[in-house]
Amino acid sequence: MLASSIVFAIAHYAYYSQAEIIGAFVLGLILASQYLKNKDLTSNIWAHALYNLINIILIM
Repeated sequence: MLASSIVFAIAHYAYYSQAEIIGAFVLGLILASQYLKNKDLTSNIWAHALYNLINIILIM
């Protein structure tokens, strides 16, 4: 979980925002734990999309 969350956070480094990187790391931990619990990526895909939508709404 830790390794995949670090990779997920690094993938968001291009945003140059510490908050975005930390948020991606925390979300990575949450999504990884959900995957281990459910063994299904579908809910993770929807959760990531919802997270992105909320961020877009908050920015506007």
